[in-house]
Amino acid sequence: MLALAYDTPPTWTDAALADLPSLLLDHYFLEIKAACSARWLEAHHAEALALHLKDLRALAKEEEAHAKRVQGFLHASGDGARPQRENRYVLGLRRLIAADGHKLLDRLLIAALIEGRSCERFRLLAHAERGSALGGFYEDLYAAEARHYAFFLELAAEIAPSALAEARFRELARAEGELVAGLPHGPRIH
Repeated sequence: MLALAYDTPPTWTDAALADLPSLLLDHYFLEIKAACSARWLEAHHAEALALHLKDLRALAKEEEAHAKRVQGFLHASGDGARPQRENRYVLGLRRLIAADGHKLLDRLLIAALIEGRSCERFRLLAHAERGSALGGFYEDLYAAEARHYAFFLELAAEIAPSALAEARFRELARAEGELVAGLPHGPRIH
């Protein structure tokens, strides 16, 4: 289903769960950023995405609801708030956005890749925590991220010729795979 160029190794899960409060805090910030990104697309590309503005609003609200659920797990872990760390994964992906006329296409494809990577990792977390409330939560989020991944790919296919969108997706997926493979494992979703 996911067309990612790199499969997260099983050892990532152990490293991610070794510091559950940090993982949850990272996840919380990612959900907030995902909601902001959907709202940014709605505000800055309303004309190009006119048929999907309602869908982008719904996606932003869903991401905000996910953030609240993560916040519940974070509070239950007893860990206080800490400052957010720089997300080298997202910063690296943003550097891939073309300087030419295909910026929106790249933004949509990168959003798909971020959702796809989250989907893959939520599945790993759901499996590792099977039978627990946290495992059930990540199982739910796995399905949501799969929908979001497909949604962004559909948007990309609508705004660009399919051959261009597919070629650019393969190129960005390769770069995303190299980027994520080079990041250390730890209590982070990406």
